[in-house]
Amino acid sequence: MTLKPARLQWSENGDLESLDYGDVYFQRGSAFAESDYVFLQHNNLPARFAALGGESFHIAEMGFGTGLNFLRAATLFLSTAPAGARLVFTSIEKHPITPEMLAQVYAHFSAQAPEMAALCAGILAQYPPLIEGFHTLLLAEGCIRLTLCFGEAANCLPQISGLFDAWFLDGFSPAKNPDMWHEALFPLIAARTRGGGTLASFSVAGHMRRALAALGFDVRKEKGFGIKWSMTAARK
Repeated sequence: MTLKPARLQWSENGDLESLDYGDVYFQRGSAFAESDYVFLQHNNLPARFAALGGESFHIAEMGFGTGLNFLRAATLFLSTAPAGARLVFTSIEKHPITPEMLAQVYAHFSAQAPEMAALCAGILAQYPPLIEGFHTLLLAEGCIRLTLCFGEAANCLPQISGLFDAWFLDGFSPAKNPDMWHEALFPLIAARTRGGGTLASFSVAGHMRRALAALGFDVRKEKGFGIKWSMTAARK
């Protein structure tokens, strides 16, 4: 089934806005720093990537959006992980961005961070049609595997198998995108998290934090990035 693509626009002040959810994809002027702070640092990825041997590191994400979090994680992986390591990244997205708009966004990203340009080009070259289902892209000469799961989170998540070392919960605000934060999803997330696995989110929604704690996560409220007061970090 063909999915409804994301409707987005650049605002006059430089924000990338979602017209579907009345929210922004990232804070203006600090997209990279926010992604690094919330998802890379609070999943302790710099140290964990550097400590890898020849094994794979698995990350799952709720909300691919522009792919910014993947690009930041993959760039970090390529600069810190030892030879022979693999990054396996799985991301769910209900409203994928069209390839034409994604190309505009990636031109903006690549101009700001040239080290991401090759990854951006690789995604664009393999970007799938906006059809419900799972689509696998191989990047960085095969050492990075990105699986895009296009569809409703409630449909995609039960079909995802395996255990993950880290989670990025990055759907739009729970108040504006409640389906991505539905309580029924958290047991599925917990069941797919390796012991010692971690989770990070910009959100501190009470129902999310309580559900994770009840499912065996050590849940912490941490200082948020920029104008945001707080964020969530957790470890199973």
